[in-house]
Amino acid sequence: MPSQALQDLIDAFRDRQKAGTAELLLSDSERLVKAAAEAGVDVTPQIGEGLPHVYQSMLGTPEAAEATGQIGKFLRARVR
Repeated sequence: MPSQALQDLIDAFRDRQKAGTAELLLSDSERLVKAAAEAGVDVTPQIGEGLPHVYQSMLGTPEAAEATGQIGKFLRARVR
């Protein structure tokens, strides 16, 4: 059981982890998602098939447009 301060942080933190299947860091993202979930964080993995690392920054692509739209929606719902 985490300390109350850590539990408060866990309760306040929500994560959306984006990665692509063509990136070298995919296994790191998968481990982060697993560890966050085990710590009680509401984490949502989103894995883009065939996409490279930081595909969200590839301006002009439909994948980047969709990803940045999702990121914006996620942040607007949580940051006030």
